[in-house]
Amino acid sequence: MSDRIAKAAGIFLLLASILLIALSLTGKSSDVKSYLTAGNRQWVLEPIRTEQNGGIRINRADTDILQTLPGIGPAYAERIIEEKRENGPYHYPEDLEAVRGIGPQTLAGFRDRIDMTLEEGGN
Repeated sequence: MSDRIAKAAGIFLLLASILLIALSLTGKSSDVKSYLTAGNRQWVLEPIRTEQNGGIRINRADTDILQTLPGIGPAYAERIIEEKRENGPYHYPEDLEAVRGIGPQTLAGFRDRIDMTLEEGGN
């Protein structure tokens, strides 16, 4: 009798595993991507707006223009430019959190005042 129970349990576990794998593979897809940062914090990327928002073009701005953003002084402005020089352009506002000293709270202070456009013609 215990042989039958063991076989039934094995079959049940196998079927449950197959079902879980199938569910994970057919899960709904989303345009919103979520990552864990090195500090084990969740980082959700939001899609870039395609229309111009009239903000500061963060990928083209010099230190004087960057300093017009709330919470950004000469040191942070230089760090923003240096980070872009070393690692390429910013694609999402959250990319600015890679700059030493800029975190979610600082970013929230100027997020609606920046434009992530890379080139003249669009993103």
